[in-house]
Amino acid sequence: MIGENIKKYRNIRSMSLRDLASVVGVTQTAIAKYENNELVPDGDRLMEIARALSVSVADLMKPQRKNRPIKISYRKSHSLSKKSQTKLEILLQDKINDYLDVLDLLDERPVKIDKYTVSNISEAEEAALHFRLCNNLNDLMPMTDLTSIVENLGINLIYLNDEDGVYKGFFGVSEIIEEHPFICLTRSVNLFKHRFTLAHELGHLVLDVCGEVDEEEACDAFASSLLFPNRALLMKFGGKRSSIDWQEFIEVQREYGISIKTAIYRLHRQNVISDGRCKTYNIMFNKLSKDYESLISTNEQTSKYKMMVYRLRGEGIITESRFQELLGGDRTCEII
Repeated sequence: MIGENIKKYRNIRSMSLRDLASVVGVTQTAIAKYENNELVPDGDRLMEIARALSVSVADLMKPQRKNRPIKISYRKSHSLSKKSQTKLEILLQDKINDYLDVLDLLDERPVKIDKYTVSNISEAEEAALHFRLCNNLNDLMPMTDLTSIVENLGINLIYLNDEDGVYKGFFGVSEIIEEHPFICLTRSVNLFKHRFTLAHELGHLVLDVCGEVDEEEACDAFASSLLFPNRALLMKFGGKRSSIDWQEFIEVQREYGISIKTAIYRLHRQNVISDGRCKTYNIMFNKLSKDYESLISTNEQTSKYKMMVYRLRGEGIITESRFQELLGGDRTCEII
């Protein structure tokens, strides 16, 4: 048990046996024996190992659970190395298992996700409008807190912290696991990128893409239409435009929580601006975006998991140590 956990977190940290041995102050052979359960570290040594791996002693003593198979879905542009992918899968395995344990303890029934069959981009946009209407969100209403909306639909969210850029190239995964819908994302410092990625992964859950349309393009169209529907677009910008003031983009960005690039895409898609204007505005965006978009941090927070764990402790279903395990653990991944 302890040995398997030491090896797991060592691999997550990209540490060799020699690296960990050097930090802890033991031989490489000793670490190998710990991992193979041939030797059990005493309490002080276990604390040193936990400190070196940036985890708690409780993490190292967690019993091994059966693996629940998950599938990582990538966008076309992903550049995640095989090593980073393996580390990511280990993290997701742990966090999804914790989430499923909590759902089981509360006897939470899985929600049914209605699917929309789409064979072209227009149908993907129409699916986004239908999704809004089915969830009492009219097509003029900004989605001010998309995270809360998605969680209130019964979808389970896990956000990964990645300050070191280990998982750069990973955009998200959306999967039905044991009948429960999950979306897992890296937490972007850019609010607009974060919201668009969440909407895109929602698209993977609700769209049944067929025909020759590319699934990633369909999910992008779903996401952009979900965040900024046609009627809202026309209300804000009117009909055909020969020129748009940059401040108009900024105001729509602020109100609807979308990137200016998304607004440009939507305007071009709805023939409000020409091909030439679209190209011009995208060039402007690429020059100016770093001045303001990268400084706007993500402020949407998940709460569903945290509230369920609080409830388990409040009703005496779990012990205090289990409570700490479920809300603590590996700092590279945040569920709460």
